[in-house]
Formats: sequence, C-alpha cells, structure tokens
Amino acid sequence: MNILYIINPASGKLRRDGSFANRLAAAAKRIGVAGEMQFTLAPQHATELAATAAERGVKCVVAVGGDGTLNEVAQGLVHTECRLGLVPCGSGNGLGRHLGIVGGLERSLQILAQGVMKAIDTGCVNAYPFFNVMGIGFDAEISAQFNRMTSRGLPAYIRVGVKTFFSYRPRHYHFFNDTATERTTAWMISVANSAQFGNNAYIAPNAQVDDGVLELTCLRPAHPLEVLPLTYRLFAGTIERSSRAVTMQSDSFTIECEGSNTIHTDGEVHQTGSVLNIKTFPKSLNILVPPST
Repeated sequence: MNILYIINPASGKLRRDGSFANRLAAAAKRIGVAGEMQFTLAPQHATELAATAAERGVKCVVAVGGDGTLNEVAQGLVHTECRLGLVPCGSGNGLGRHLGIVGGLERSLQILAQGVMKAIDTGCVNAYPFFNVMGIGFDAEISAQFNRMTSRGLPAYIRVGVKTFFSYRPRHYHFFNDTATERTTAWMISVANSAQFGNNAYIAPNAQVDDGVLELTCLRPAHPLEVLPLTYRLFAGTIERSSRAVTMQSDSFTIECEGSNTIHTDGEVHQTGSVLNIKTFPKSLNILVPPST
C-alpha cells in the first residue's frame, strides 16, 4: 500500500518520546506498512500535506498525533478516495476508541495492514469540520484551557474541569432542527458524530459515525452535589437518562447564543459569532478500522 505518515511532533507521546518516530518506522517496516513520513510545522500544515497526498494518488494517509492532528489530516481527505489511518498519540482518542483503534503502536499499524475501509460521516459547524465531537459552553472553555497546558491526559483534564466548574457561568441558548426547538440555560451543548469525547467519556452513547445524523446533547446547570452522578453517567454511557440532559438527533442543527462564542471541534478551539449552523456530510471520509468494527 502507498502510505504517508503525517506526524505531529507536538502531540503528547511524541513530545515526550524523541525516539517515537524511529520506533514507528521500524515497526511499520516489520509489519509491512512502511511509508513516507512528513512532520507538521504549524497549525493546518497537516491539512495541506494530506490534501496534496490525496491529489498525487497516495492510497492511505496516517494521522500520527492527537485528536487535533486527526482533525487536520481528515480535513484534507474528505470527499477523496484516499483512506485515513490512525496512530493515536494524544490524550483522548475519542474517534479512535469509538472505532476500536486502541492498543498502542503495533496494534494501530496492524489495523493499517489488516483493517477494512469504512466510510464515515463528517460534521461541519460554521465551515469548521469535525469528525468526533464539537461543543459550545463549558467543554469549549475546558478545551481552551487544556490546549494551553504542557501536561495533558485525563488527570489534567479533570483538574481543569473542576477548576472551571466553579468559575464558569452558564449561558442561555436556543437550539433547533427541522422538527424540534429548545430554549434553555445550559452548561454546555455538544454535537457528536461518534459516541465519546475520549477516555471513554460517552457524551452521545447512541451515536454512530455512518448513519447520516448527528447527536446533540445539552446539559443544563447542575448543583455541585449533582456533578458526581453526572460524571458517573458520562463514563457509564447513560448521560441521556439524566434529568439535566436534553437530546436531539438530526442531520443539521442551529444553535443561537448572544454575543461572541468559543467553540471546539475535536478539541481545537475557535471564536465564532452568535449563530452556529451545523450539518453533516454522510459517508464523506474513508477510514481504516479493525475488521470487526
């Protein structure tokens, strides 16, 4: 297979392990998926590299990094025949976990060698693509703070979340699709293509990446004593059963919130206006997954 590995040297494991790229090259050769390697130099560079590779006929482009690297590489491959591969090296790996791409370097490379192609949906909010989850509110604020940290991982994410909980002020939202509308004060609103944020935290347990629809989960403000039960539901995959949750399913949504807003797409943070227009492009990205997925 003609393969290009796009490597983000700033991703968690690569930043801490200077020998990772060499080990990747050696393992890829041993497993039979050796290919060219290119390193990203700046934000959006991965998108440029992936799009160029697809144009010149590369069969598979592999994102080596975290969810942000995945997002950038995938942007360059949407609506092309080129397949996306994953070697997760970040802190969350939400889409990879949803698709069963877990288990370390060798397991990821074996999926490249033995996996099957799956066509999945792409979400888009105000021209920003996402492949896992986008959000506004509390989780976007956490993403903004988390991205500024040098130490990542679930413990760091929890620390930021606890700190932000006591300072964040919920806002009033109006969100709707073709058949339903809701006006409410909310902590956060997530629109998910796959089931989880990452680290097995399930924000949309019923989401499927290839069904042509997105799952919206709105969490209304909770008393501090309710946070632990909500967190338990998040990891147990039952968040939609909470009295604090409002859920919708659609191929498109509009979310309105006065003033400027911070959003995230697969953990990458953007500033937007008061209206978010969200839609899905069904089965627009080809990705290699384990045979049983």
